Amino acid sequence: MQTSQKATRSISLSRLFLGLGVVAIAGVAALVGCAEGSDTDVYGESALGTDPDDAGEETSKTVLPAPSQGTDAGKDSGSADAGTKVDSGADAGADSGTGPVTGTCTTSNTCATGTSLGSVSGDTKSDVVTAQGSTSQWFNVRVTEDDTGIFGTSERAKVSLTSPPGSNFDLYVYLPSSDTLECSAVTKSSTSTAAVDSVSIEWGEGSGLANGSDDSRTVTVEVRYVSGTCAAGTKWTLSVQGNTN
Repeated sequence: MQTSQKATRSISLSRLFLGLGVVAIAGVAALVGCAEGSDTDVYGESALGTDPDDAGEETSKTVLPAPSQGTDAGKDSGSADAGTKVDSGADAGADSGTGPVTGTCTTSNTCATGTSLGSVSGDTKSDVVTAQGSTSQWFNVRVTEDDTGIFGTSERAKVSLTSPPGSNFDLYVYLPSSDTLECSAVTKSSTSTAAVDSVSIEWGEGSGLANGSDDSRTVTVEVRYVSGTCAAGTKWTLSVQGNTN
């Protein structure tokens, strides 16, 4: 009986000592955890740079760029940029008056919609019609038969084109075989590089008797740009004179 009681007391004491050991271990762990938390806070403060000396060093190393000066801005906008714009305007003015630009010398009409110059007599008087321009162009002129005598008189007309200095335009004349509009078969042309191009055309009655038919015709004239200046201030002159060659 006594032996059983002693064994029981020994077990109780062992359990007591074991419990105290667990409590002690827990306390030590708590202390260690507090110590680690304290170190973390210290490192956190150091990383954030709360130390006045460290903050001052970092600030002194930061260099901001100098602000733009009002004087420099005024110079940039008032001299360099403005000068470029002035030059651009000067160049544009020079180009518009001294040389052709691709596409500006082409005709704005066609043979079928050619500008009418009116009419001239092909066998009486010496009527003259004229026109001026600076690009390629189509015209038509009515050359009429007005001599109704028994003896035949042919119809005649002289077409002349004077190109402006520094330019070259060529002359093409289309005379239909009947009283229609001719736009494809060139009757006569002048492609000289001289200042004046001219052609003469003649048709209808000869030196015999009159043929009894009206030999009036609508003559088509083409002024065709070749080279040189093609501007509004430099014009060619076209003239059509009837009853002459």
